[in-house]
Amino acid sequence: MPVSRAHYDVMYETWKDNASCKGRTDLFFAPPGEREEPRLRREAMARTVCMNCPVLLPCRDHARVQGELGFWGGENDDERRVARRSTRRIAS
Repeated sequence: MPVSRAHYDVMYETWKDNASCKGRTDLFFAPPGEREEPRLRREAMARTVCMNCPVLLPCRDHARVQGELGFWGGENDDERRVARRSTRRIAS
């Protein structure tokens, strides 16, 4: 049975209150025109925050399900895209 957006919000959005990244958008969202080296450094710092976060898995699940952009649950956009493709292949 599909979960409505409103039901999803009530059930799963409370994890954000416990996220280690709360208030640190500079690490998790790229500034306009960011080049590769600065992106890699920023994402390495973001990954460190994520790996010590108590809500890593709900964050990752949220980003994969909702198709979020940015660095979520220890994954960048490309890593999330690969994970979603792998999940679809397994489900087929």
